Amino acid sequence: MINLDWVNRGVRSAAAVAAVLAALGGCTTSATTTSRSSTAYGDIHLCAVGFDLARSFAKQVQVRGTELKVPRKQSRCEEFTIDYLRRAGYAIEETGSRSDFSVELFPEDENTLVGVARFGNNIMISRHYKRAETGVYGLTPPNVIVTDGGAS
Repeated sequence: MINLDWVNRGVRSAAAVAAVLAALGGCTTSATTTSRSSTAYGDIHLCAVGFDLARSFAKQVQVRGTELKVPRKQSRCEEFTIDYLRRAGYAIEETGSRSDFSVELFPEDENTLVGVARFGNNIMISRHYKRAETGVYGLTPPNVIVTDGGAS
């Protein structure tokens, strides 16, 4: 299950801990349907996936000097991802397009899905998840692909 054990090991600052707790505090359980399937995933699942993908991004890219461009209209999972990144200290500019930032969910069956986040032209993070009652379990380590596809 996506958990906060890494906080206890002192990997992040107190501000990041506060951001994580605030982001998870916003998770609710109303039903949401992904655009790729009729399988319903609740906000609690989308929040957990968005949080986990954002956390994986934060481990790769330093906060200082990083500005992320995101589209004005976002999916529910993208909203959770952006909220975490904003609370963690990243500058977020809502003038981007789908090519600047996106989070997509690809349900494999009623209990498993793949989350894919793309940040600009050069960072993509994906991970397989299994649905749980109060979130998701990561089935694989995050797959982080960094290319020299241009500045984001």
